[in-house]
Amino acid sequence: MKICRVLITLAAPLMLIACSPAAVPMVTPTTIVSSLTSTLPPTVAVIGNRPTEVPTGTPTLVPPTATSSSTLTRTATASPTPTVTPAKMRQGLVDSVLTALVNESQRLRGRWTGSKEDGRYKDEKRLSRVNLALSEGRLNILLIGYGETYEPPVTTAAGVYLASFSLVSYNVAFGEVTIFSFTHDIRAPEIERATRLIPRGVGTARRMGDAYLAKVDGVSPFDLSREVIEDATGLSVDFVVAFDDSILADVVDRILGGVTIDVPESFDVHGFRLGNVLYDKVGHFDKGVQTLSGVRVIQYIKTVPVAAGAYPRELEHNVRKHQVFQAILTGLGKKCGSKFWVDSGWALAGMVKDGRVKADFDLVSMLTVNLSSVPGFVQDLLQGDCRGVNLPGIKDTKYIVDPAHGDGGVQWITANSAFNPITRKDIDTKVYSGLDVEIPAGGEFVANPYVLDRDSRAVGYSDFSAQYWVPVRELVKAALK
Repeated sequence: MKICRVLITLAAPLMLIACSPAAVPMVTPTTIVSSLTSTLPPTVAVIGNRPTEVPTGTPTLVPPTATSSSTLTRTATASPTPTVTPAKMRQGLVDSVLTALVNESQRLRGRWTGSKEDGRYKDEKRLSRVNLALSEGRLNILLIGYGETYEPPVTTAAGVYLASFSLVSYNVAFGEVTIFSFTHDIRAPEIERATRLIPRGVGTARRMGDAYLAKVDGVSPFDLSREVIEDATGLSVDFVVAFDDSILADVVDRILGGVTIDVPESFDVHGFRLGNVLYDKVGHFDKGVQTLSGVRVIQYIKTVPVAAGAYPRELEHNVRKHQVFQAILTGLGKKCGSKFWVDSGWALAGMVKDGRVKADFDLVSMLTVNLSSVPGFVQDLLQGDCRGVNLPGIKDTKYIVDPAHGDGGVQWITANSAFNPITRKDIDTKVYSGLDVEIPAGGEFVANPYVLDRDSRAVGYSDFSAQYWVPVRELVKAALK
């Protein structure tokens, strides 16, 4: 009976999201246990020391001029069939959740890596941009954080939103993640194509964050965001989760009760907006270890430092964001036991229900079907201490931004125009509404945001993965070796 009570409590918040009052079926301990003991088709991967069935098919997801300056040859990718071998003994509650995600990602990848002969749909365009060999053995989740921006003196008006992208790539065998964060200033020509903007029109260049924020007829913001990041990285984006920045504050306060940050040096910051509220007073952070509330965390990662000139690299937005991400993982590792996880589930359920967390997959179905089939899940849930948690470690973080501020892969257009004639022409013809934009750059590579592939027409499919995003893709590939 104890197990039944826990399962009912865990399932309840998810059912609130999925069902309207009229549609909620009667839930009893028998029906919950029956659901949790049902078997799945052979679509189960391996997480740590949890051997399960390998998919019989090949593994993904659903989705949303022109002068060529150079011709590159794309390297052929390997067979999509994944082979995952556990590298070390790992077992725990988080492993169970990750197993469910991996199972679903493999099933979904099979939808677009197949062939007509086996009844699956082969998506040639997606296959042309995704490096299947690089994606093999990995679960890739795109996180999109968005909210109102306030960056005086440039942006002070209310209602101006920005979205920032981070791709979390989980190595299934080793139980560790690599995080790629992208500055929101990067130009993404996929958006210009999707919105049918006239090539080289005044002010037509679009930044990456617009893939989620822009309203494009007939195109899902999740699909367009996935397309941009798959072009940029070569990794299959298995899931996309978008959240309002107020969610981060709620997680810190309601779930963790604050997070501990080691501030690298004392600095002042400008004001910021959060939940339609303007905090316009200059803030201050002292150097050293300190516990931050949710609002202070948002202030720490979102604000612009007050500095006479360029501020130090360790105070860059994404450096601070990675600090907070690590602090949240550390905090979760200390908050253990079934009550904590059930309470957290209720809190997250409310955030999903009020629309501040959105995903491109059915969270309820994935958890009630995939998660219930994972061996040992109930035992992990009932574990009373931290032995059943096993949070993944962070192997590496990469910040895709001009090398003056991060790990490179892109460059400010003012510097890029010195050797890229396309960039220089775009600046002269006012394609960019401002100069605070970056494009892919590395060595002598000339990024072309207008190139079309051989099968395209005037507004057809553009092969940006091979003619525009190459330096970023090379950076990602090197980081995952």
